[in-house]
Amino acid sequence: MEVNITRFRSELFELVNRALNGELIYVTHKGVRVRLVPEGGHDRLSRITPLQVVNPNADPSDATWKDEMREAWERDWADL
Repeated sequence: MEVNITRFRSELFELVNRALNGELIYVTHKGVRVRLVPEGGHDRLSRITPLQVVNPNADPSDATWKDEMREAWERDWADL
């Protein structure tokens, strides 16, 4: 939804609530578009904490861990 600044002023609380519910709200003022977005995101995916699977301190040129992972995976799944 796109609104001008006058409509935004008159419907401020309604438009903010709509943005909090995930609707895209754009406000146009002096020919510039501004998007109204909740801080930090509002969806469930934005709250997921990334998991470090590989050691960040490992030497990227040392690829032995890939071979070890592949061999362990093949052992684990060989019985299936």
